[in-house]
Amino acid sequence: MNKKYLSVILFGALMLGTTGTFTSCKDYDDDITNLQTQITANADAIKKLQDLVGEGKWVTSVVGIENGIKVTMNDGTTADILGINGEDGKDGKDGTVVTIIDGFWAFDGVKSEYPAVPGSASEAHEIKISEDGYWMIWDTEKGEYVTTTYAVAPVSAAQNSNGSWTITIKNADGTTSSINIPATALASIELDQASKKEDMTYWYGVLNEDVKWGWNKEETMDAGFYSKLNQNLLVLLNPAGVHGDSYAYTLKNSNGDEAPVTFFKTAVPYTGAALTRTTSSNGLWVLPAEITKKPAADIETLRRELYLSFKENDGAAYRLALEAADEQGNTVRTEYDNIVTLGAATAEAGVQAVDFEKNCLIGETYYPEFLGESGSQVYKYKMRLTQNAQNLRYAEVFGATVTEDGQGYLATKEAGIFNEISYDICGIYINGETFTATIKVRFTNKMTTDRSWTIDAISKKPLDADKVDLRKFTNTYIKDQLKADANLFAYTYTFDLTENVAELSDTEKLVWDQAIANIKSLRDDKELYINGLIGGEGENNSENVNELLNKHMSWNINARNASKNPNVLTVTFYVSPDWDITESVENANFKLNNAYQLTLYVVDPENPAMNVAEIVLPFEFTMPTLDITPDEGNFTEWKTLGNTLEEYLYSYGAFDNKGMWLPMYEAFKAWTKEYTEYDANAEYYKLWKITKDSGNSTLLGQNTAGDKTQNFVTLDDDLAYTTIWKEWTTKVTDATPTVDKDGNRIEKAIQVGVEYKHYGVYSEDLFTGGETDNTFVLVFASLLNHSTVEMAEGSETLIAKAGTNDVFISDDILNLTTPMKQKFYLFDGLVDGKKVVRKDLNKNSFNEDQRPFITVNELFNGVVTAKDKKGNTKHTVEVGNFEEEATWAFNKTTGERSYTLPKPNDNVIKIYNVPAVGEMVNDDPSKYGTTAEVLGGIAGGMAIQLPKSIADKEEVEFTITLNDALGFTKTLKFTVTKLQ
Repeated sequence: MNKKYLSVILFGALMLGTTGTFTSCKDYDDDITNLQTQITANADAIKKLQDLVGEGKWVTSVVGIENGIKVTMNDGTTADILGINGEDGKDGKDGTVVTIIDGFWAFDGVKSEYPAVPGSASEAHEIKISEDGYWMIWDTEKGEYVTTTYAVAPVSAAQNSNGSWTITIKNADGTTSSINIPATALASIELDQASKKEDMTYWYGVLNEDVKWGWNKEETMDAGFYSKLNQNLLVLLNPAGVHGDSYAYTLKNSNGDEAPVTFFKTAVPYTGAALTRTTSSNGLWVLPAEITKKPAADIETLRRELYLSFKENDGAAYRLALEAADEQGNTVRTEYDNIVTLGAATAEAGVQAVDFEKNCLIGETYYPEFLGESGSQVYKYKMRLTQNAQNLRYAEVFGATVTEDGQGYLATKEAGIFNEISYDICGIYINGETFTATIKVRFTNKMTTDRSWTIDAISKKPLDADKVDLRKFTNTYIKDQLKADANLFAYTYTFDLTENVAELSDTEKLVWDQAIANIKSLRDDKELYINGLIGGEGENNSENVNELLNKHMSWNINARNASKNPNVLTVTFYVSPDWDITESVENANFKLNNAYQLTLYVVDPENPAMNVAEIVLPFEFTMPTLDITPDEGNFTEWKTLGNTLEEYLYSYGAFDNKGMWLPMYEAFKAWTKEYTEYDANAEYYKLWKITKDSGNSTLLGQNTAGDKTQNFVTLDDDLAYTTIWKEWTTKVTDATPTVDKDGNRIEKAIQVGVEYKHYGVYSEDLFTGGETDNTFVLVFASLLNHSTVEMAEGSETLIAKAGTNDVFISDDILNLTTPMKQKFYLFDGLVDGKKVVRKDLNKNSFNEDQRPFITVNELFNGVVTAKDKKGNTKHTVEVGNFEEEATWAFNKTTGERSYTLPKPNDNVIKIYNVPAVGEMVNDDPSKYGTTAEVLGGIAGGMAIQLPKSIADKEEVEFTITLNDALGFTKTLKFTVTKLQ
């Protein structure tokens, strides 16, 4: 026959610790499926279990868990053994019956050479099971266990009604015997926290005589002592596979006195399973509170015992423990942390009836819902149709009736759909007071099938919200949560549900249409559209933060026949730094990089218990896209310097009497219109001066004392871009550079701290380099110091004209550019043939009055030097008077002008300032000696004339030194060679 290896777990429960006949036979029939132990242990699992058994413990229960089992030992401890895989359906070798004959192990009646008891009882070695399912015997000679060729034999097992197991064993003589394994042992019990949110109350009522009640006083409540706990209890039993309905439950005080509180004998699994033999997979069981009735003759004794069991101890009530006891008297109890106070039953609150809020399905039986504290004190009740002619007639038409025992109600005919029936209830409380109530029920039919649509579309997307114009904002529910003058940002998500709606049947689509038509807003109709939010991690779930976040969303679904965007789901998430709430504003906004799930229910308007569809929207937001970024303007540039990668902002301002003004607003991309209207997020960009120094600084129009806690500076939201330096918004009163030990001038610089939050909520570091995070260095920079001053390519060496020995230096052969790569000028020039002075030419790059370089006259007073390139012999440089010594010449044919210098000096280099001359109409040819109509213009520059003493081909190196008001210099060098 086909057999399977014995489960090592059951073998542990049958631990071979005595002499006689031992077997491990067991058929894995259908019953064993309920135990969930049809598994073959792998090597690690067997070793772990054997280690437990080696400690003198034995197995009392086995419960299947994911990828393994949970084993409960005789002392109540548990161990999880993982790595066990089921071997159902596979055949094993026929098992072997193991016995002891003449002190030797015997297999199927054949004595082996392996001693069972090698010398004395203290030297006895138990039989074991190998990893692959064979008997292992102690070999005396080898001093170790050896694996035999005999397979472990199967047995049969059956679960009893009380949860215990009977294992049938095959003896050596062919007969069978049985061994009982107890039901799963209860190791611990604890009351779920939900049951202890408030102190429990034990109500009691005293009836000294019988009370008549009912519609016609046909019912009798006997005199007696009645009592009941005010709530059901939710308990957690360990291990999870224990049969919680095998125990009796009581509340006991620390003296061991039993409080007269009982529950139904059979506990109910928390999952809501029917009262049948089953276990709770999660270990949670419900203990339904039961009314206790004791005879009237014992009232005085019962009262006294009741008072004693709940007596006060120095003004503090006893804390009770919930105790569970099995049939053998074994008990397990919770801690003494359950406060139960004593209270006389009262019916003052009355029974609250459900009126028009329950839409019951045709053909199903319902029971009235007694609400309120006093409702739990109802001893008995009866129902009947309200006895008026119209209601009774409609009841006949609808098939509306009550159950035979008068406890429930139902309607059986389709005619009852969307119609209403009235029922009366009469009843009596445990204190003998009677009550009446009326409920009205509307019947409907089930037209939908529950569906769940998961829309996984917001997966780690940036929370790129837009600012809401609150002047046009109509969502009053959201608006009312904001402080005055608040800012609100909205992220809107849309999803097309067309394919989902297409799944609905024609009937369901009708219900869908009705449901969508009822949508006004999330808050206007909570019954139809319930919004549930979970996730966010941490305090979001433990402190009900999601309840607050739930208020900061809105959603809507367009109808199937909508003219625009039919079947489109729109969900809007709102964030704000200005929620008008008592809780932390931080908790009022969605967290980034946290997983959430929003569940929306589209509910059948006629039957709120039924969903047309459940829409599940998982979402997770990441940091919004950065919309405030460093930028560069006409006079600002960013650089990353040094190994620290610290950011430097070089801003080239206007200098006046030690002070310097900067257009720092150019350094940030924050305005949607050029410096007049900024992005909504810009106001959350804050700056402050970190560096402390003697110079009084102003950042973006506000003084800053250098302390982060004082004088935050924000970007200007009403900025007028100006070229007037006195109107620039950043300044320092003393921009004088410092000088290092080598004589190098160091520009004024201050360290600026930055704080930025998207929407005022989500912090982001814009600058991460340097020793201090999120800072940059603002440099009051010299424009000249960072400009390029050199000859144009190919003009580094100039050839003096023969005869006159001169060269002409104009801006055309100079490469003079600002750090922004804009050209600037040293001489007057021509634009469209007209003379333009240097100051006006430089307006395209900078305002010369604000950033003065050298003047023209300074070019000829010590700032131009010359020397032999090879011999380093310095030459004397003199300034010539162009207007007195030089003249203009005109080309009679072309009308072009040129200058004519006097003869070269014998030993001195002469420099002439050649003024720019604009074009001129030749209206007097005799005067200019030409017939050309237009006399050509000439750009300004400098003429350098070499002396006679310089030989042909001799190279003279010239240096022009430029200076600015901050003391920085730049040199322009070139070589002039005399023509041969």
